[in-house]
Amino acid sequence: MTVLPTVPAPEKGWLPLILIAVLTLAIFIVSIISLLSGWLTIFQNLFYIPIILACVYYVKRGFIFSVLLACGYFVLMACFSQDFVVLEGAFIRVLIFILVAGVITYLSIVRIRAEEALKESEEFNRGLVENMPNLVLVYDHDRKIRYVNPAATTILGYSAKEMLGTDIITYVVPHQHAEIAVAIQERFSSGRGASLEVEFITKTGQHITVISKGAPLHFNDQPAVLILLADISERKRAEEALVQLSDRLSLATRAGGVGVWDLDLVNNILTWDDQMFALYGIMREQSGGADEAWQAGVHPDDRVRRDAETQMALRGEKEFDTEFRILLPDGSTRNIRALALVQRDTEGMPLRMIGTNWDITGQKKAEEALRESHEKISLLLNSAAEAIYGLDIHGNCTFCNNSCLHLLGYTHQDELLGRNMHWLIHAKQADGTYFPVESCRIFQALRSYARGRRGALAF
Repeated sequence: MTVLPTVPAPEKGWLPLILIAVLTLAIFIVSIISLLSGWLTIFQNLFYIPIILACVYYVKRGFIFSVLLACGYFVLMACFSQDFVVLEGAFIRVLIFILVAGVITYLSIVRIRAEEALKESEEFNRGLVENMPNLVLVYDHDRKIRYVNPAATTILGYSAKEMLGTDIITYVVPHQHAEIAVAIQERFSSGRGASLEVEFITKTGQHITVISKGAPLHFNDQPAVLILLADISERKRAEEALVQLSDRLSLATRAGGVGVWDLDLVNNILTWDDQMFALYGIMREQSGGADEAWQAGVHPDDRVRRDAETQMALRGEKEFDTEFRILLPDGSTRNIRALALVQRDTEGMPLRMIGTNWDITGQKKAEEALRESHEKISLLLNSAAEAIYGLDIHGNCTFCNNSCLHLLGYTHQDELLGRNMHWLIHAKQADGTYFPVESCRIFQALRSYARGRRGALAF
């Protein structure tokens, strides 16, 4: 940063110096003539002219010149008059000359500081604009472009020479011409204008989307508007991709009957999508809100457990992966599976909880039916007098009934489960030799079965 005002005033050429020298010489000649004629006051005010000019154009050096000029005035008066009153007045006049020179010098210093500060500010602003990554354009009342920064030429693909003097609307997609024309008129008439999302066309024909913000200013002493254009093409593409992803997710959740909920823990706001309301058998318009519907819908016998699992998930003790029952408005019961993730801040404090619900009533009924079927089969097997056991493809026991345990002399199924039944039952032949497993018909059947599909066989 330049330190002011220790530097001299800007160069003014020889003309002010010559003018000051001529005036000073002329004033001394007039003063001598006046003094010789006995006029002591007529010429005194003429000294202000070179003093003012010197201090305005040459600042500190002008002030020194003014002091010397004032002293010259006093010497001149002393040469022509020895009267104390006259000399006293001349001395006072010298002080006034110096005071005037000092005031003008100070004002000149302030002016120089202001000019230098303005120059630095302009250079800073120009450097800032020239190096901005955003597009900056200035256009006049006729919509003609008067300035473009390097970023604008780089992104749009045109040179500054190609763009200067052209209508700014020619770079905008045709369907926005009318809208942009109205916005430009509004900025000039009211000095205001809302931010606009504008689609520009580059020299190569590519379309880019920008956010336009404008402000009125004077450019080369003419009213104009400066606009800042931020390229948001990548953001728009990301938004479009997000919308597509959201639509696909919504379609997938609707097709799978999955409801999505979002619990804002900071503001204590629970949000449901439409599928959540459908799962709980209520209409969005008929409920008092998602939180009320959730509290009222959960089965009373499951509510405490669900709330406890929610708190454990918020404390980070376990994942929120649970099942509970809900009561529908018609009094029927529905089984719900719930999964959720907890989002936390950098300090680990929970901010929100995002989860899903889906109906597993059919699955629960199928599991219950399967359990009942297993119980019936187990009852039937245990009621049979014959010994019945099951094997896997390796010949190991997978189940046995009570008659099998009694026949083999065992008490509990655990004593047989997992053991190889060939070596337990067919280990030796009548002559006492070991019975080869390859000759066992059960083993042969298992081997043939294994070539087709895997499972358990009963004999």
